[in-house]
Amino acid sequence: MVKLYVTLLGLGLAPFAPGTLGSLAGILLWLIIREVISPGAMLFTVVFLFFFSWIITENYIKQKKGGEHDPSEVIIDELIGQWISLIPILYLDYMLYTMSINETITIMLLSFLLFRFFDIFKPWPISFFDNQENSFSVLFDDVVAGFFSAIFVSGYISWIYLL
Repeated sequence: MVKLYVTLLGLGLAPFAPGTLGSLAGILLWLIIREVISPGAMLFTVVFLFFFSWIITENYIKQKKGGEHDPSEVIIDELIGQWISLIPILYLDYMLYTMSINETITIMLLSFLLFRFFDIFKPWPISFFDNQENSFSVLFDDVVAGFFSAIFVSGYISWIYLL
């Protein structure tokens, strides 16, 4: 059960680009969940998911008894990081700004590309957390990558919609 959770029902076991698949799964799940809960509840969900996933990931790594501190099949962190990068959309939802489907796709694509860029290239301080050998860092490097992406997405939103 733990393995199913951290691999997002086995997506993390894919032979090619499991992190990218995790990010795409995050976007799809985000689209579904944001239709049924409020922006505030969505923020709470992201925070809860981080702490819950931290505990589960730590358990999974201990079960593996050694090996990598950040196994490539663990992609729940990609989902969390992707969700964090989508948080600026919650601001627009909260402001009751109705986006067209083209605007939504543009912002989500930008969020996805930025998150994947920061997650793959890991500029400082993301690389600092990635180099730590503990279960917290497995998730937190993606959280920081998500925050970096969210900052850029927020700038884009401010430039396009609020200026």
